[in-house]
Amino acid sequence: MDFSGAAYAKAHEEEAGKIALAAEADFGARNVLSIQLPPGAAGSDFSRALQRTIAPLGAVFDSRPALFGGDDVRGLQKAGVPVAALRQDGLDYFDTHHTADDTLDKIDPKQLDQAVAVWSVFTYLAAASDADFRSLAPPPK
Repeated sequence: MDFSGAAYAKAHEEEAGKIALAAEADFGARNVLSIQLPPGAAGSDFSRALQRTIAPLGAVFDSRPALFGGDDVRGLQKAGVPVAALRQDGLDYFDTHHTADDTLDKIDPKQLDQAVAVWSVFTYLAAASDADFRSLAPPPK
């Protein structure tokens, strides 16, 4: 099955080498529970700064590498773009997802605030970092 991310990756395949990191938010609006980074990034200065910053927000750093960033960034990942995974609480996601009840009034504003805060911190730190997520990955064995 092709998703919109595949079309984006195809349209931008010549730019894939310039994309530092890809991630997607496509699992509702509940709390972000954990973040996984690309292989090799777990011990980086970026990951340490991220850990210190997300802990007070209620999210934890998962040292396992992000092997899948989501369907919408899969095409970029296949093109060699490193991915991160921000894992959200999906407890009731499919109860309303794409139904008539899938409306903003069903969202807990505090959980949405936490998710936005974690994503904002992650995005800011990644943009401000000099980490090269491609070079942090260990060489293949």
